[in-house]
Amino acid sequence: MVWAAHFPGVLDLLERWEDEQAWLVGLAEQLSVEKSWELYLILACGPRPDRDEQRQLDAVRRDTGYTRKVIVPGADTLLPSAMRGYLAPLEQLDVDPHLPEHDALRDVERKAREEGRNDALEVIAAFRTNRPLFDGL
Repeated sequence: MVWAAHFPGVLDLLERWEDEQAWLVGLAEQLSVEKSWELYLILACGPRPDRDEQRQLDAVRRDTGYTRKVIVPGADTLLPSAMRGYLAPLEQLDVDPHLPEHDALRDVERKAREEGRNDALEVIAAFRTNRPLFDGL
């Protein structure tokens, strides 16, 4: 589920983004408490931020407690082509169905064997057999 909010300035966004997040989380809970929703919050603001404001915006973006955030600073002056870059995390992955299936875990396991990393091999074995990763390892 995606919700977008535009703020006139960076400070407005920093002061009010949590209200938008609370609204979106509340909406998801009203729709179904049993379903786990992936929530994305697009937060756009007017003028470009200064360095301090950019650090604060980055902190908001990294906060994934309830929703994933996409921050679009300077949205008022962005060309549509630039906006697409900000929204890229929301696009569906385009995977060629004709490519052979790739097993990244097998690559890690092979590398761990090559390097003699028995600790990593134990964690991989626990993962493959659905055992707790930290109890008893």
